[in-house]
Amino acid sequence: MPQTKEFIKLQKSVKKQYLRKSVPKIYQIKYGKKYDLNEVKSIGYAIAKSKGIKIHKIKTKGGKK
Repeated sequence: MPQTKEFIKLQKSVKKQYLRKSVPKIYQIKYGKKYDLNEVKSIGYAIAKSKGIKIHKIKTKGGKK
């Protein structure tokens, strides 16, 4: 599904901030010592959900009535 512009912008920001960065000790059991791409994506989804950002574009049926 196509993603919204807001979500794409958020994902880029999260990727820049977290990818290959050290994970705090309390989260290392879950994520390991450094964040990888899949973990960064899940963080992006969690942030979007908490901020109320729509993730996927909703397709509407276009047509004349």
